Amino acid sequence: MAMHTMDMDSEEVTIVGTAEPLTPEQTRRRLRELQAWGVDLSLIRRNLQLTPTQCMEEALRLQEFAEEIRRGMQRARVAGNRIVPPSQPSKG
Repeated sequence: MAMHTMDMDSEEVTIVGTAEPLTPEQTRRRLRELQAWGVDLSLIRRNLQLTPTQCMEEALRLQEFAEEIRRGMQRARVAGNRIVPPSQPSKG
């Protein structure tokens, strides 16, 4: 169970994860708290509308992106900590 505490307008607010269903009012309050924390609820709503297949496709795209970043970092290290486009040989 995760617990996060923050100070909001001198009133301490605590958000605690729970498996119990929330009432509509509790849900609205929890969503307002999350928005106050800066959580982009539009992304959560979008992800909740995805099918399981779409979720897997998104995860695979994220993994491919992470691998691309990793390869780029390796190229930068090999090039002496300078980012060199793959089509240009490093000098030095």
